[in-house]
Amino acid sequence: MSCDHNHSSLFSEKNRLLTSILIATLFTLVELTGGFLSNSLALLSDALHLFSDVGALVLGLLVLRYAEKPASHTKTYGYARAEALGALLSGLFLWGLMGYLIYESVLRFFSPESVQGSIVVITSLIALIANGLMLKLLHGDSFSLTTKAAYLHVVSDLLGSIGVLANGLIIRTTGWYRIDPILSFFIAFVIIRSTYHTIASAIHILMEGAPKNLCTKKILSTLNDLPSVEGVHDLHVWCISSKKSCLSAHLVTEEDPFHLIERATALLKQQFSIDHITLQIEHPQASSCKPLRKE
Repeated sequence: MSCDHNHSSLFSEKNRLLTSILIATLFTLVELTGGFLSNSLALLSDALHLFSDVGALVLGLLVLRYAEKPASHTKTYGYARAEALGALLSGLFLWGLMGYLIYESVLRFFSPESVQGSIVVITSLIALIANGLMLKLLHGDSFSLTTKAAYLHVVSDLLGSIGVLANGLIIRTTGWYRIDPILSFFIAFVIIRSTYHTIASAIHILMEGAPKNLCTKKILSTLNDLPSVEGVHDLHVWCISSKKSCLSAHLVTEEDPFHLIERATALLKQQFSIDHITLQIEHPQASSCKPLRKE
């Protein structure tokens, strides 16, 4: 993949985020207005969720700009991990917001208030259009973890808007006001569950966990199967970001170091698509560590 393609993809991702921010901001104001006019907790919940989309999108845009910054003497890997930090903050903020909405839903359930169903229906239909536009803009397998986190925000908000629409229709036809806090509670629960994977992935990267698509046992077996390799130790595989993985290992061998490192590096890149590889050669008699052998 060429550098030009990467820059073009990144530029496209930024434009999509910026456009989504404008859409989300506009329709947050629409939903907030509709929520106050209708006295609907579910609609206000959806508006606050849409507002959290704005925060997630802004964070995603800032993270993309930071991720472009080159490595320095103090940040030798650059700022690639900014995407994981951004996704974590975005997810935790959303969890806090949903916790508050659950609390308000419980209070409203025991003390129901009248809600204008017609306003809820009209406003939620407008919100559905906004969410549909943002989903189309943010969908992409090659996008960063932070943009994917923002995409999940919009997906959950789309589900919330569908629920709010049903809420408005039920209130308008039956006058059962308790459906409003019940639906708010359900929306908050679904959102908390849907963002769990994003938060877990961000923590995994920040904890320098191995990429989930790589098996360290298979990597160890591949290195041990190389001719003349007598053992492997200090094998480490970790993530710098959702798109960049690293590996370091010590190979015990009597072979010429240059040719073995060249062959092992090419094999690892071909089979496992690891971006950054550091290998150290040790002579069997000089090695003080017990080599790891394949099981």
